[in-house]
Amino acid sequence: MNDLQARPVPSSQSHVIVECLDDVVALDDAQSHHLVRVHRFRGGETVTATDLRGRWRAYGVNVTGKHVHLEAFDPAFEGIQGRPTRLLLAATKGSKPDLVVRMATELGVHAIDLVISERSVVRWDDAKARQIERRLSDVAAGAVRQSRRVTAPQISVGAALVALVGDISSEWTVLIADPGGQTAQVISDELPGAPICVAVGPEGGFSPDELTELSAFRRLRLGAHVLRAETAPIAALGALSGVV
Repeated sequence: MNDLQARPVPSSQSHVIVECLDDVVALDDAQSHHLVRVHRFRGGETVTATDLRGRWRAYGVNVTGKHVHLEAFDPAFEGIQGRPTRLLLAATKGSKPDLVVRMATELGVHAIDLVISERSVVRWDDAKARQIERRLSDVAAGAVRQSRRVTAPQISVGAALVALVGDISSEWTVLIADPGGQTAQVISDELPGAPICVAVGPEGGFSPDELTELSAFRRLRLGAHVLRAETAPIAALGALSGVV
């Protein structure tokens, strides 16, 4: 990959995910159906494809019945990626995690952990956690195609918040979303290029005990108002990506 020229992915008619960026690629049934039945693609149109390894390539579309083959007319390129970012999102009910994963993927986040905090209402066994993990990975894949990304965020579900922060703090600069913290601009100026992980609490925020256990980590202020659990992580990632 290091020998490839780096270029941003153009806004093509469609962006697909493939196993490899060969000269000729057969799309799977689901993506073939989407191009032919939803986007009404015909032969000769153009798509971009990624192998989710940081690379992309432009292809011409060949349609035979329900099947789609792609033929490359450009070399593969390395995609443009920003500062590594990670999101620790306290578990919430309903479809809020899906919404956050979709928008965070569009913003370029590298990893998303749906974690259990003291004020999280939901609790899952391992089987349920893996089911949610698969669903959120599918949500992220859709957002990859929509946003023309060349990687997909790594998704994990079910870890305990404080324990996970301790495990990753040697590799990531951990920021705790808190109204009394510093702005993203100040933090980014002091930590240029450093991998950043933002931890965002559930409705009502982190518990006093959690804040005490996380007292060694810097605080990130997200604005002048109280944000919803699904708004706060997007505000954090947006603010950080805007100053990278």
